[in-house]
Amino acid sequence: MCSLPPAIAPMSCPESPSNSQSHAGDPVADPLATDRLGWPQLIANTVNLAASADSQALIDLQHYTRALFDQALDAMVVADDAGIYIDVNPAACELFGLSRDQILGQAVADFIPPPDQASQVWQQFLQTGQLRGELALQLPDGSTRQVEYAATANVLPGLHLSVLRDITAYKQAQAELTALSQTLDQRVSDRTQALEAANAELRHQKSLMTALFSQSLDSMFFMILDAPLSWTEATDHEAALDYAMTHARITQVNDALASQYRTSRETLHGMTPADFFAYNLDYGREVLRQLFTLGHSQRELEKRRFDGTPMWIEGDYVCLYNEDGQITGLFGIQRDITQRRTAAIEAQKREQEFRALVENSPDMVSRVDSQGRFLYVNPMVERWSNIPMADYLGKTSLELGFPNQVAELWHNALDRVVKTRAETFLEYDLELPGGVRSFHSRVVPEFGVEGEVDTLLVVVRDVTDLMQAQHTLEQLAHLDGLTQIANRRRFDQHLQQQWQQLCRDRSPLAIVLCDVDSFKAYNDHLGHLTGDDCLRQLAKTLDQSVQRPMDLAARYGGEEFVIVLPNTSTSGAVAVVERLQAAIAALAIPHPSSDIAPQITFSFGIASTIPQLGTQPNSLLNQADAALYRAKLQGRNRYVIADAE
Repeated sequence: MCSLPPAIAPMSCPESPSNSQSHAGDPVADPLATDRLGWPQLIANTVNLAASADSQALIDLQHYTRALFDQALDAMVVADDAGIYIDVNPAACELFGLSRDQILGQAVADFIPPPDQASQVWQQFLQTGQLRGELALQLPDGSTRQVEYAATANVLPGLHLSVLRDITAYKQAQAELTALSQTLDQRVSDRTQALEAANAELRHQKSLMTALFSQSLDSMFFMILDAPLSWTEATDHEAALDYAMTHARITQVNDALASQYRTSRETLHGMTPADFFAYNLDYGREVLRQLFTLGHSQRELEKRRFDGTPMWIEGDYVCLYNEDGQITGLFGIQRDITQRRTAAIEAQKREQEFRALVENSPDMVSRVDSQGRFLYVNPMVERWSNIPMADYLGKTSLELGFPNQVAELWHNALDRVVKTRAETFLEYDLELPGGVRSFHSRVVPEFGVEGEVDTLLVVVRDVTDLMQAQHTLEQLAHLDGLTQIANRRRFDQHLQQQWQQLCRDRSPLAIVLCDVDSFKAYNDHLGHLTGDDCLRQLAKTLDQSVQRPMDLAARYGGEEFVIVLPNTSTSGAVAVVERLQAAIAALAIPHPSSDIAPQITFSFGIASTIPQLGTQPNSLLNQADAALYRAKLQGRNRYVIADAE
């Protein structure tokens, strides 16, 4: 248990405050320095000197030795050969927590259990004459003190001196320091691992962004402000626009944008809105004003390339914000639609030319008099009606056997043109041998010499295929390519239309934003093809959950969907969500990597309001988005109502 002789037992008591203060300058690393625990040797030297001194010198030396013994700051105890304490100094009494009389007569073994081991160590000490070390001292009150000691045998014949110092506080501090060091090492290790993981994720996201920028056919750019700016009601908007026009700078672009402007990426870096809208700065300010006000903008813009040629672009732009809600910059995606707009203009011109064509026209062109008798038909009329041109001349549509409904339609149209002296437009369907065909007809007055309506030019076009194609294009333009439900563009249009209508009706509008829980883990585990199939099933279920004509379910982006519910209160929206939750649960699509549930689940954010004139639906959409975020924070697979937050 310890290597201290029994005569040195008092060394287990704690060091007194006076001892700690008096030795504050001693090195902590070596508490047994010779200038502190050298008392045994000093006493021995004193005794040796006394042997050769005269009687008066001996008396003086005894007084001096006693003074040293009593005033020493370290505890000193003297034991006889049997290990019984016969003398102690005041410092020892303080260490033991006992009076001098209480200590005298007690044995070393009383303070160093077990007695057998204490006796063995004591005999070893008497044989060697010197011992140094540390031990645990057991005090009468049951407490234990850790002490360091130095013991010398036979400082006087049969008397043995031990010097003790309480190092309990030192040992505790040393243990705490070790524990603290281990804790700090662990924290450093944990933070290092977290930092490495964050750096890996950052590298991953950077690689994704780089791939997106480099491979996208759309033009992309980041434009960052030199310093963030606020855009609130209290902001001086004109001053903010002045700053943004000259201090928002291009920081990153892809090759598609450089190609769009017919320049290099290096040239674009550092450019500001004032550079891009140099041909019309006021126009540029209005573009930024709308973007900063709404937070996002989807619009067509007229721009100038670097070679000076005009171009039209279709762009989606979003503001970038910091944690304080200040605008730090913007991100944009652009497409060059110059050719599309030019083609539309050209199509209009061609349409005007077609109206003047008679011969060789793909349209059915005829001329009739004011009573509707045919004066001329072109070959296309013969082709569609299977009636020879000669049979048309001098007859009306009714006489030629046209259906009564069509004949009456034509008669009324011709009469209207004659009376109003203005052209008119007709749309109608005809049952033909090949099926029902749709036609557009334009009736144009032709004036005689006196300015009267002399004849009428009728241009008829079969638009069956065109209408089908337009219908298909409209569907494609408003459908999400993957899920075949309404896309974001259709959602934006529908939401705006319903908002305006409900502003007039003073009726409620509800929006439900929903997100597939842990869908990234689903994709990572099962693959993107399986993920696409899953999204299609979920989209179909969402689409079937909206049952009224004006309700709309749309894909909002990625695995996020949105439902627009006109004339619906919060309770009505909750009913739709609960019905949808049950339908999704019934699908029971397995989600093996979800930490939420074993099958696919959704989180929902619900918001409802009565639209007001002069407001925009973005506030309601933001409320639904905040509610969805809250649902995710609360554990997902649930809905949260914005008003209840």
